[in-house]
Amino acid sequence: MQGLTSEEVARLTAEGQCNTAPPGSSRTFGQILRENTFTLFNLINLILGSLVFITGSYRNMLFLAIAVTNTAIGTFQEYRAKRLLDKLRLLTAPLAQVVRDGEEREIEVTQVVLGDVMLLTPGRQVPADGEVIESMSCDLNEALLTGESEPVRKDPGDTALSGSFVQAGRAWARVTHVGADSYANSLAEQSRVYKRATSGLRDALNKILKLVSFIIFPLGGALFATQVLFSRQPWREAVLNATAGMLGMVPEGLLLLCSVSLAVGAIKLAQRRTLVQQMSGIEMLARVDTLCIDKTGTLTEGALAVGRMDSAPGLGEGRAKELLGRLLSAFPDHNATAAALASFTGEPEGEGWDVENTVPFSSVYKWSGVHFRERGSLVLGAPEVVTPGIQPPDWTVAAGEGERTLVLAHTKEGLPDKGLPPSLSPLAYFYICDRVREGAPATLDYFVSQGVEIRVISGDGAQTVCAVAKEAGVRGAERALSAESLPEDEEELRRLVSDTIVFGRVTPTDKKRIIAALQKEGRTVAMTGDGVNDVLALKQADCSIAMASGSEAARGVAEIVLLDSDFGRLPKVVAEGRRVINNIERVSSMFLVKTLYSFLMTVIFVLFMHPYPFAPIHQTLIGAMTVGIPSFFLALEPSHDRVREGFVHRALLVALPAALTVTGLIMLSYGIIVPFGLPYEDLRLICPALTGIIGLQTIYRLSRPLTALRTVLLTAMSLGFLTGLYFFGDLFLLAPVTPWNALYIACCAVAAYPAASGIRWICGKVVRARDGSKDVAA
Repeated sequence: MQGLTSEEVARLTAEGQCNTAPPGSSRTFGQILRENTFTLFNLINLILGSLVFITGSYRNMLFLAIAVTNTAIGTFQEYRAKRLLDKLRLLTAPLAQVVRDGEEREIEVTQVVLGDVMLLTPGRQVPADGEVIESMSCDLNEALLTGESEPVRKDPGDTALSGSFVQAGRAWARVTHVGADSYANSLAEQSRVYKRATSGLRDALNKILKLVSFIIFPLGGALFATQVLFSRQPWREAVLNATAGMLGMVPEGLLLLCSVSLAVGAIKLAQRRTLVQQMSGIEMLARVDTLCIDKTGTLTEGALAVGRMDSAPGLGEGRAKELLGRLLSAFPDHNATAAALASFTGEPEGEGWDVENTVPFSSVYKWSGVHFRERGSLVLGAPEVVTPGIQPPDWTVAAGEGERTLVLAHTKEGLPDKGLPPSLSPLAYFYICDRVREGAPATLDYFVSQGVEIRVISGDGAQTVCAVAKEAGVRGAERALSAESLPEDEEELRRLVSDTIVFGRVTPTDKKRIIAALQKEGRTVAMTGDGVNDVLALKQADCSIAMASGSEAARGVAEIVLLDSDFGRLPKVVAEGRRVINNIERVSSMFLVKTLYSFLMTVIFVLFMHPYPFAPIHQTLIGAMTVGIPSFFLALEPSHDRVREGFVHRALLVALPAALTVTGLIMLSYGIIVPFGLPYEDLRLICPALTGIIGLQTIYRLSRPLTALRTVLLTAMSLGFLTGLYFFGDLFLLAPVTPWNALYIACCAVAAYPAASGIRWICGKVVRARDGSKDVAA
């Protein structure tokens, strides 16, 4: 075989007809940095920081550290995702074998050109799409591309797809598509498109931030005007007061808490052999209500195995294994089925038998045979082909669902040039199946118990997938459908996927359509897969999970990768996700307390035109001891309850009573101090102190029942806050502590807890009356 000449290769390379992979993600580090830097949250902080800066009170600018940290974490996460996408390559083979100038050569995959003649040998990955021009019983494994676990025999004129592997035999193929035009890279190109991961939690926080942004600056401007015009404050003091009011309305630490909590969750999962490539994957898996799973490599181990055998009476199992081993040893190359049989039989002992001639297995005639000198012929194949006129003997057992049956037969005759030898007698039957993963049934039971519906989507035949799904314990697996009959109408498809549990003969595009249809039903969908054929579906799903043993493409686009390819790891991933999300939702009410009372106080002081009692650095002390530090510790605690929708609603039910209590006690303090001519400066201690104490009481509510760790945390935060009030008053711009204001603060603190409890009871009554629900935060 001649192949291309060196001159033809040089010309085609100059024309760009070489197998260069398409470019990676188009997003540069600069773009990622800009997207994370120029956010609404950072803009608000920059404006507030600038206002403080012009006053010269630099200690009041400490709040900017949170914005910088949040930006750094977000940039790091997305740049890491960009690098993974850029490295996405479907073709893992470093070298390709081609025929040029009549000689076989090994070259880099990127040097393959259009029209090259590729030599495909066992173990090699096909580097580019090609048309087979000569074949020697060549079988290609296309499982990573099509999902079909059985190898495909390639004859002259057939197409060899890039990304498939040669499992047995050899072939020569002429390259028909290279680079971005090849089948594998066309899938990769679609998977490389960057998609910001969905996050219900982040979306809810962004809604809060957008709402705050609409009101913060008008209120801040009004507060500044009243401080200057009516309260006769110096402009620097008025700017600081207005900035403190606006800063309090921004739940800045909440965004940082989400980033750090998800990062800690990712570290814990990494210790359990689970790689989190996008932090939002943890959250979305905790919210999933529909799990779509691939069969090969997920439900099953992805490797064929002999489950059982029946041997003829008097032959014995050992002798049957030996005879099968003799047949298999006559063929140097093994496909997946032969490899499973060889693993079952082991190497035959003793000297080898003299082989007269062989017939390799073909998917066309579905048998293989060997003629041994003076020993007759052994034939292995499908019973309906090898022994068509023989009824199954009494010593055989019917094949189970999902099992493939092969018969080993013997004859004293040789192998004819065409067709089977005569007088074949069955010696043994072997039942082959794809093993279900040991922990798969328990994992599926866990998801069902959590209210998660299962869908099995595979490129294998619907009956085979149905049998495996039943063995794995998938409920409703009998509701199976071949994707060849999927309707084109999207509405009809949506109704169909709601009622079907198992889908077979599914193409990559079909998988994507099925998941999109489930999402249109309002479901949160997770997809597990390991092959190139799963890439489009993984990109479409709300949460994508890949097996590390699968293709690089699947691993590259997945949000979560199971490093030991163990489907049974998923319950622990879900539990970690629930811990993170539930704790974030629980402590978010602590941040919203500050947002709500700051909003209420700003409105009140604009209307009543009194000097605002808070400075920005007051919010730093209050936020650190009553929100920031305790929230990070509480966010690390165990919590495995199912994640529910409407966390903002629940958080407000906790935050609103505390915020109203803060506002009420501060206005009470004004009502006492101003009419009675008490020291007005004391409000610079009383207001921050009461706000912090009520914040500590909120921590106590969220920490019940108290554990040793929670008790230590609450005690430490209380001591830290009181230490700041008493010993570092000058640093935090507080009024000195005196006996009378200390007594007043203590009395208000005692009254605050029952007051907040009463408001909480009223809010609960209102919600129950409106919704008819008992699901009210305690």
